[in-house]
This record gives sequence, C-alpha cells and structure tokens, in this order.
Amino acid sequence: MEPQSMDQGPHRRHMGAKLFRAASSGDVNAFSTLLTFTPPNHPSLLVDQLNLDVRSVDQLNLDVRSVIHAAPDTETESIFSVTAGGNTILHIAAEHGHLKFAQAVFNLEQSLVASVNSMLDTPLHCCAKAGHYQMLCFLIDAAREEVFGHAFQGLLRARNLDGDTVLHHAVQGKHFLVVEKLIAVDYGLSSVVNNSGFSPLYFAVMQTSVRMVKALLKSYSCSFAGPGGRTALHAAVFTSKEITKLLLDWKPELGRVADDSGSIPLHYVAAAGDSHMANILLEHDASTAYIP
Repeated sequence: MEPQSMDQGPHRRHMGAKLFRAASSGDVNAFSTLLTFTPPNHPSLLVDQLNLDVRSVDQLNLDVRSVIHAAPDTETESIFSVTAGGNTILHIAAEHGHLKFAQAVFNLEQSLVASVNSMLDTPLHCCAKAGHYQMLCFLIDAAREEVFGHAFQGLLRARNLDGDTVLHHAVQGKHFLVVEKLIAVDYGLSSVVNNSGFSPLYFAVMQTSVRMVKALLKSYSCSFAGPGGRTALHAAVFTSKEITKLLLDWKPELGRVADDSGSIPLHYVAAAGDSHMANILLEHDASTAYIP
C-alpha cells in the first residue's frame, strides 16, 4: 500500500478553523464534538448513547464513516478534510506530538496513517522532523496494523518531493532516539539517498553527531553517498577527527573514493593545509598520497 494523495481520498474538503485548532492543541473533546455533532434523532446518537468504540459498531450494522458525514456541512467537519498545504488532522497531531489525539483519529480512520500532504510528507515525516519519539512509536505500530509486508516497508521508506525519508528528517533534526528507533525497525532506511544526493549518514556527519553516525553504521546497507559524488568521508575530514576514524574503520576503501571532480578526501585536506587530518588519512593508507 503506497501513501495516497488526499486529493484521491473520500470527502476531501478544506479543514475548518475549529478542527485545525483542535488538532494543533490536541483537544480530543473538541475533535469528538466537531465530528459527531448531529441533529436530534440522528442514527449516530445510538453510538454515543451506548458508549461504543467506533470499531465495534459493525454489530449495529452501521457504517460509521457515512454516519459521521451525514450531518449538514455547516454542522460537522470531515475527518478527511485538509489544510491548504494538504495536511490532515493526523499530520497536524503528529507534528505537535499530541499522542492521545492521534490515537483518537486512528481509531476512527486508519487510512490516514498513509496519507500525504502537498509535499508528499506522511504523518511519519512530520513526526520524525519534530522528533516526537512516543508519537513515532505509535505511528509505526499503527502503520503495521493498517498495512502489511512490503506495503509497510514502502510506507516507512516513503519519499517526499525532495526525496527525503523519515530518517533524513530525523537525522537533520538531530533526534537521536527517533533515528535509533527507525533503524531498528528498518535498516534499509539508511540506504535511501534523497534527490540532492544526500544519504542519512552524510547528513549525520554534517551535523557532527558521533552518536548518530555510530547508530547508522550498525546498518549493513548504510549508504555513504553525498552530493557531487562526495562520500561521508569527504564531509568528515572537515568536521570531526573522531567521525573520520569511525568511517575509515567501517569502510577502509573510502579514503580512495574520488568525487565528481576526481578528488579524494586527502586532496581537500591538503588544499586546506590541515596537517593533523592529513596524518590521520595517511596513517590509514599512505598510498593515497600518490593518487592524482
């Protein structure tokens, strides 16, 4: 199951200000009121009166979604409504870390976990970017419940318009716990390179985060790609001696990999006049001094 554009979703319409405020503030009561307001004697009153979970109303032979949308447009909101940027209420809740609100939304409409906004971000993208660990764990479990097998993996590895995955967002935000969780769930996320040529590892090196680099290097499929044919080592020699040594221990051949200009990391270090970093590279592989 690939994430679907909300343009294709049912009952799509612009989100009202009250529902937006409820999602932004995590107000579950306001959310419930906006979606379940009904005129007297409306069938959905039966659900409220019996205090039933919406997932169990099949016993009453009621279609919950049709009940929710049966009230006049002026009196109720649609759970499928979106903001101008295409965000659903689950995107908004994920961004702000409102866990109980997200759980209430998922109980009513599971498919929203795979929805995308105008940038093709899923709720997982919004959550990872903000660094909400508990929300991330819930959304991952929710995604497992909604989709299975390769479809679940496809949702985790979904790329937005910039080609970024949830792991790219988490690394850029320096959200270590989120990064660690994502790698534990899917090692393959570390192999995805975005549209600009950045791997999550390259971003981690740019952030000079030793912890994130170590976490990413646990993945056997971790990509070291960077823009312009550069590797993570090209970036590391300008940022951290410790990360440079980690990368050389991980993949010794990185010292010999040239970028699109034909330059290996040692060329850049020599041009910068950094004798300490040059010693590290040459101690690792002295033959790189003879690479033209």
